[in-house]
Amino acid sequence: MINKKMGGKKEQKNKEEKEKHEKEIRDLVVARLRTMPSDTLLSIGGKGDFKIKELIDFVEKEDDEIGKTVIETEIDYIRSFTDLPFEEQREL
Repeated sequence: MINKKMGGKKEQKNKEEKEKHEKEIRDLVVARLRTMPSDTLLSIGGKGDFKIKELIDFVEKEDDEIGKTVIETEIDYIRSFTDLPFEEQREL
């Protein structure tokens, strides 16, 4: 019985940490989008062209396909900097 309670608490903590992490990522992506001019249009695959405000709205929704695509693209872009040699990173 005690083991089940401890497992339930651990699962709850893991779920809360995952949700916190996902929110931090969404916040990061939204912050990056807000640095772009508001009249910028970005094309998202075959899904169309979208204004920055529209993309922010998609990202802020937790279960939106376009928002997920924007998040994945931004994270891939950020991760690409870790692949650069140190000297190239400083030049950026």
